[in-house]
Amino acid sequence: MRTIIHLIRHGETDWNKEQRLQGKSDTPLNATGRKQALYLANCLTAVQVATVYTSPLNRARETALIIGQQGSEVKSESALMERSFGYLEGLHRKKIEEKWGAVTDKLIITFGGESIEEVQKRGWNLLHFLEKKHRGTVVIVVTHGAWMNAVLSRLDRFLLETSFNNTSITTLICSNFSWRISAINQNDFRN
Repeated sequence: MRTIIHLIRHGETDWNKEQRLQGKSDTPLNATGRKQALYLANCLTAVQVATVYTSPLNRARETALIIGQQGSEVKSESALMERSFGYLEGLHRKKIEEKWGAVTDKLIITFGGESIEEVQKRGWNLLHFLEKKHRGTVVIVVTHGAWMNAVLSRLDRFLLETSFNNTSITTLICSNFSWRISAINQNDFRN
């Protein structure tokens, strides 16, 4: 049996526009983010979805609730929370890079954030659980960019550096206990 999991990055926030590291800071969608989520929800009306799972953070939860208005149950799952960036949260990426260099795993850990391995562990534990629980169906997961980078890099190291667009879809397929990515950062359905 084939299980399809559509990973969706939440809609835009003001901090996305300002290029601030959000991490576990609970920022809301802005007007553009709400429009993106509504447009995506309309595009997904033909997809038969078992359940929508979401990070409990406001920006992801609001995106999921807009998608769920099409009749799908929405469940909050803490394992989908964004990677913690520790004391770097709220700072502009450019200012961080000017002061300390590239935003690397080592820098994030130095400032009290989560390692890539920690995010991968909680992410893959959840994905295996969802695949088992919803085997043979389609599941939507609304989460965050750095979460997707960390988790998906286990399948393809290149994805650690991918910038996932707001409300883009990355599709995972699990068949015979083997995972593969069938679409990455898909957003051609948006204007």
